[in-house]
Amino acid sequence: MKENQPALIQVNTKNQEAVAIYCRVSTKEQKDNQNITNQTHAIQKYVDSRNADDNSIMVFDWYLDDGVSGTIPVEERPEGSRLLSDAKDRKFSIVLVWKLDRLARKPYITLDTIETLKRNGISVISITEGFDASTITGRLMLSMLAGFAGFERDNIVERSIEGTNRRAKEGQWLGGIVPYGYLVQGKKKDARLIVSSNIIQGLALSESDVVRMIYKKLAYEKISCIKIANELNALGIPPMYTRDCRLLQKTLAEGKRKVRTAGVWRPSRIRNMVVNTVYKGNHVYGKRSLKQRELISRPVPAIVSEQDWDKAQQTLISNRILSACNANEKYLLRGLVKCDLCGLTYVGCTSPNYHGGKKRYYRCNGKTSYRGPLQGKCQSKAIKADTLEEGVWKTIEKILLEADTTVEKLNFTYLNEEKRTVVIETEMTLIEKSILTKECEKERMLDLYRHQLILIADLENQLSKIANERSLLEIRLKELQTNARDQEHIEEKVRNAGNMIRSLQDIFNGPPLSWEIKRRVIELLIWEVKVNTIVENNKKRTQINITFAFGKEMLAVNRTGRDSSPRPA
Repeated sequence: MKENQPALIQVNTKNQEAVAIYCRVSTKEQKDNQNITNQTHAIQKYVDSRNADDNSIMVFDWYLDDGVSGTIPVEERPEGSRLLSDAKDRKFSIVLVWKLDRLARKPYITLDTIETLKRNGISVISITEGFDASTITGRLMLSMLAGFAGFERDNIVERSIEGTNRRAKEGQWLGGIVPYGYLVQGKKKDARLIVSSNIIQGLALSESDVVRMIYKKLAYEKISCIKIANELNALGIPPMYTRDCRLLQKTLAEGKRKVRTAGVWRPSRIRNMVVNTVYKGNHVYGKRSLKQRELISRPVPAIVSEQDWDKAQQTLISNRILSACNANEKYLLRGLVKCDLCGLTYVGCTSPNYHGGKKRYYRCNGKTSYRGPLQGKCQSKAIKADTLEEGVWKTIEKILLEADTTVEKLNFTYLNEEKRTVVIETEMTLIEKSILTKECEKERMLDLYRHQLILIADLENQLSKIANERSLLEIRLKELQTNARDQEHIEEKVRNAGNMIRSLQDIFNGPPLSWEIKRRVIELLIWEVKVNTIVENNKKRTQINITFAFGKEMLAVNRTGRDSSPRPA
């Protein structure tokens, strides 16, 4: 006998009918509050009242689905399944329910269940709604009440979603897995997500410190997720599942069970944390929902800056492109070579040669990627990898070995940029004056209209022209302001670039460079290698343009001539 289940009535006579009693509550909260007891007490009183008059009811059994949703078909519920099984054996002739919506919340489930019971000669009686499904009137009431139950259920769901969305937009924490590095402060309506500063047991770090460390290693040290996971495991930092003592649900052939996790950091977990926008202060509510619903973005305290978050994403993309698992061969310029025809990236590939070896090439992705019927495949020319890499590396050697000449060219670039800044500032001053002039023109038009010297139609026409002209001036002013900001600190950028170039000179004075060191130098100096395919006399040749980058900011120093480009492949 289940807890909260009334004792069975054992008295039985020839005039008594065997009844089954079905009760259900939906949620765990209702289950914990023993809301199902209200139903059992009400039905028990109904049975006692009927038996006090004519002793006509014998309770065969109680079927209590505690914490089971009414949207689940009856045959898939623990007690509902048992009820239908006993109904097939005709162990009772009546099913008593407190209300029809206890049987099901969806009309079609209710009607289907009652029809199934009816085929076995069993009727359903709702004790609070006063109908018997075995009568014509009762069946009419049944159809109407089933529809009302479904309507009520849909209304409840809609109001619940609206209320949930409103609370989510207000910033309330509505439950779920708390992101690593955060904790929930307050309860119910006052519950909010805050940054955790609690020190991890046995360590001098908090969870938020761990998050900052992960972003720093990705954004600035360019370390892979694999290495970060290894470091965290070596430090003994517990991951989220271990912190919360949670179990992992695994699906097996014989069903589901809960097992403990290995309690270690994995690269995939690092990656999932890094792409989560919550760490830059934007929490998205509803993305874990299995149902289609509105996604709500709301601000929360950030653990890392938006700049660090963006840099970490760039490293993830770069690591994916440069991952060793993406190629069997090493390509020095992987991810840096772009096609000038279609804009896609050149990738490394190999083809067999006559001697049983392999030839290495860089080939545009557009030659194999279908880009639509109007574009087709890219007509760019493939380039021998050794030729391209050797040409680019010789250009880098020239820059580093002739550091003084390179820095002098950068200083010349700075002077040109400085002159450009003066031109920009002059144009900005003129535009600002013109905007003020437009305001004066507007006032003059209004004065003319007030003195009845022009008609309202003429006024509207002139004001519209003035507004359009002013709008164009303001757009241009914003463009110039953006350009002016880009020119700021150009002298500092040039100085930093010169220092970096001189510091890299030292590597040529040592032993031969490994592939890894060469790749790191290229990442520091090369912003992009652009391949332009030129067709002349039905023959293709390539022109290589190298854009150099120095430090964090790119300076527009393009090498496009023969001196700095490898010969066409």
